[in-house]
Amino acid sequence: LLQISEDACHEDLLSLLSLVQMLEVDILPLVWYPALHIGRGGFAVLNEAPVNNNMSFAFKRLINLGSMLEKDSGSFMSSMTEIAILRHKNIMKHPNIVELYGICWEVNPIRAQILPVLVLEKARYGDLCCFRNSLEGQKLSVKTKLSLCTQIAEGLAILHAALIIHGDMKPQNILICEGDGGGLVAKIADFGSSRSGQEEEDMHQLHHSGIWSAPEYHHREFSIAAAKKMDAYSFCLVCLWLLLD
Repeated sequence: LLQISEDACHEDLLSLLSLVQMLEVDILPLVWYPALHIGRGGFAVLNEAPVNNNMSFAFKRLINLGSMLEKDSGSFMSSMTEIAILRHKNIMKHPNIVELYGICWEVNPIRAQILPVLVLEKARYGDLCCFRNSLEGQKLSVKTKLSLCTQIAEGLAILHAALIIHGDMKPQNILICEGDGGGLVAKIADFGSSRSGQEEEDMHQLHHSGIWSAPEYHHREFSIAAAKKMDAYSFCLVCLWLLLD
């Protein structure tokens, strides 16, 4: 299910619709609001849209607005990868993985194109980097920090059990949400750079995450087994960064 190659999907709208239908992803009648910008990644930007006084969504829009007929749309391939991972049967309801509510569309009348927009849950406290620098984040106890690290580890473990590599573990890709009891819940997000395989020996080229990347990183391919260890290294850096503040 997660083996989506560029040659197979052709990075086009019909391929995405086929994936959405196969994974039973809801197509939502929602619009995003450009003024409410809440983040930016390598392939997409995030916007917020309120639904009511108690709920709002995060909208992940593609950065690359080139024609869907062009073959340079890595950001479009990124959206398909993220949808496939977030709808994986063992991942879609995990408490430490961001939830995908569905997709909607961005229409660009000037370029006569339609682009997919991922509709995700919005974290009340933002990402871990912003939260740690907030007044509330600076007051976190060691016990709470350890709890957040444990939750991140549990999310990463379920990914690795499914032979999925996150590929970009860093504070900006970990969301801090409010749990049912009012506690803090850490959720791994942003799977645009993720890779998956059928076997531990499957090879993939990985994304470079700057200072959060493992020292053995290079621009050649890594096996899934080796990439898991690189994810774990990045996770440990995140924990040290949080605990040693």
